[in-house]
Amino acid sequence: MYDIPDAIKLRNSVRRYKPIPVPKDAILAVLEAARLAPSWENEQAVRYVVVEDAKLLKEVTDIESVTNVNSWMKNAPCVVVGVADPNKSGMREGIPYYLVDFGASMENMMIAAASIGLGTCWIGLFNEERIKKILNIPRDLRVISLTPLGYPDYSPLSAQESYSRKIKRRIEMKEFAFLNAWGKPI
Repeated sequence: MYDIPDAIKLRNSVRRYKPIPVPKDAILAVLEAARLAPSWENEQAVRYVVVEDAKLLKEVTDIESVTNVNSWMKNAPCVVVGVADPNKSGMREGIPYYLVDFGASMENMMIAAASIGLGTCWIGLFNEERIKKILNIPRDLRVISLTPLGYPDYSPLSAQESYSRKIKRRIEMKEFAFLNAWGKPI
C-alpha cells in the first residue's frame, strides 16, 4: 500500500499560536506552494494578502471582521487572506471554478505550512466587505478564506499521532469512494 505523505497527516486546524513572528522565508515557502496549484486554463485567479502589521491584524481579527466564533485569531502573529478573481476562471454547469482553483491553492499552502512546523486553520466565517476595506482589496475580487499562520502553541504530534486522531473523525472509505458506479465498494 502507498503511504500518505507526512505533511498531509500533520495538517490540522490550529487555534492557539505562539507569539513568535513567522520568518519571511517561511511565509514565502508556503505562498510558493499555493502559487504552484493548478487553475482553470492556467488563469491563476488566486491571490493572497499577508497581514503582519499589528494595527491591521487587530482590525482583521476583531469581532466585526471575524465574529466572536473566531476571536481566538487575534493571537496569531500573521493572517493570510485568500482572494480570487471570478473573471479569471470559467464556469461549467453552474460551478464557478475560481472556487475550485482557490481550494487547490489553499490546501497546497496548508500542507506546506504543516511540513515546516507552522499551523493554519481554514476560516470561512468573516465579513468580506470589511476585510476588503481594511486591506484595499478591489471590489470585483472575492475574499474566499482567511487563515492564521504561525507556530502552534502546544506540543506537536507525530505524523502518525495526528493521522490516528484525524482518521477517527472521518467517514469510512466504503462511504467515501466507489468503484465504477455509485454505491459499489472500491
